[in-house]
Amino acid sequence: ESAYGPHGVGRICFLASLVRQGTDGGGGEIEISMRRRGARTDVHEYDQIYSEEVDASDEALLRLKTECRDDPSDPAKALLLAEAYLERDQAEDALKSLRKAVSRHPPLRRNMDIIFAVANINLEQQNGAAAEREFEYAVSVEPDNVEAHLGLAEARFMMGDLDRSVNALRKANRVKPDDVDILVLMGLRLGFAREPDRRQEAATHLERALSIQPRHEAALLAYGDALLRSSRHQDALSHCQSLRWDELQFYERGITSRQICSALVGVGSPESAVEVGFEALRYLGELDEAHPRKVPATIEAHGSFCEALVAAGHHDRAVDAFKRFCEECPMAIHLHLRVKEQLRVAGYEREADKVFEAAAAADPVLGGLLAEYRSVQEQDRREAEEHAKAQRLISGLQMFAAAAVCLGGAYMLLT
Repeated sequence: ESAYGPHGVGRICFLASLVRQGTDGGGGEIEISMRRRGARTDVHEYDQIYSEEVDASDEALLRLKTECRDDPSDPAKALLLAEAYLERDQAEDALKSLRKAVSRHPPLRRNMDIIFAVANINLEQQNGAAAEREFEYAVSVEPDNVEAHLGLAEARFMMGDLDRSVNALRKANRVKPDDVDILVLMGLRLGFAREPDRRQEAATHLERALSIQPRHEAALLAYGDALLRSSRHQDALSHCQSLRWDELQFYERGITSRQICSALVGVGSPESAVEVGFEALRYLGELDEAHPRKVPATIEAHGSFCEALVAAGHHDRAVDAFKRFCEECPMAIHLHLRVKEQLRVAGYEREADKVFEAAAAADPVLGGLLAEYRSVQEQDRREAEEHAKAQRLISGLQMFAAAAVCLGGAYMLLT
C-alpha cells in the first residue's frame, strides 16, 4: 500500500525523479513553462529586458547592486540582479537579493514579477513548501491569475499533494475553461489518482481538450493512458490504432506502442502484446540520450513489456526482461515491485527476488529506494501492531467494565 498510495514512498520518488528531469510524469508532453517570470508586461517592459542575455560578471553584479540601492522602487533592476545571481548558480543569493529589494521598498511585495521570481526559484531548488507560499500569495493578490494557480498546482504536486494540486488546477480551469494545456494537465494529474471516478474524470478532461484541438499531441498521448488507467482497454486500443502513424516521431511511436501493448494484455491478447511491447522499447531506444522524456517513457515501456511476457506465459524471458529493467531504470521501484509480484504469482518468486536483490546491491539509487521502502513498510507494520494492541486493550477494558456492572448488579440483588 505504501508503494502505490498517492503519498507512498515509491510514487513520491518516481515523481521527484520526473520533476528533476522536467517531464510531466503522465506519458505525454506538456509545455507549460514554470519559468514565466514576466507574469505582467507593464513593469518597465521586463519581458523584453529578460529576453536579452544577462551579464553575470563581477563588474555587472556590482553595477546592478548599486542601481538597486539607488533606485529601490524599480522591480526590473531587482529582477535583473536576481537573474545575474542565477546565471552564476547562486540561487540563495538571488532569493536574498529579492527579499532585500522588498525590504527596501515594501510595495514590491505585491509585484507579480517579484512574487513569480521568488516562487520559481524555490521550485527549481525543489523547495515546494516555499514555492507554495509564494504562489498562494500571488493568488491572493490576483485571484484570476492563471499562471499563479498553475504554479500553485506544480508546487503541491512536487510535494506529493495530489488532491490540492488538482484543486489548484480546477481553479485555473474555471478562469480559462477552454485552455487546452490546463485540460491536459488536469487529465495527467488526475491519472495518478486511485479512485475510478477520478480516473474517468481524467479521461473526460482529455476528451474535452481533443474536442477543442483534435490533433493536440500531448492530449492524444495522455488520452491513451487515461483510458488504460480506467481499464477501458478496448477503447484505448481503438484510440491508439486511430492515430496517424506516419505523422508520429520515435517518441510518440514508443509511447503509443507501449499503450497498445498494455491494451492488448487487457483484452486478452498477450502474445500480440509482447511483439508490440518489444517495438516500443526499440522506438524509444532510437531517441537521443539527451531527450528529456526518454527515461520516464522507457520506464513505462519496460514495465508493460515485462507484464506482457508474464501474461503470455514466457516466464524465463520475463525474468530476463525484469533483470534488464532493474539495471537500466533503477529509480522505477514502484514498477519493479509490481512486476516482481506478478512473477511471484506465476511461480517465479525466487528468480525475481534474486534479480531484484542483485540490482539493488549493485545500484545505489535502487538500493536507497528499496531501503526507504522497507523502512516505510516496517513503520506501517509497527503502527498496525500498535493499533491492534490498543484495540485489544480497549476490548479488555470494555469487558472489565461490563463484568463490574454485572457484579454490582448481583451484589445489589444479594443484599
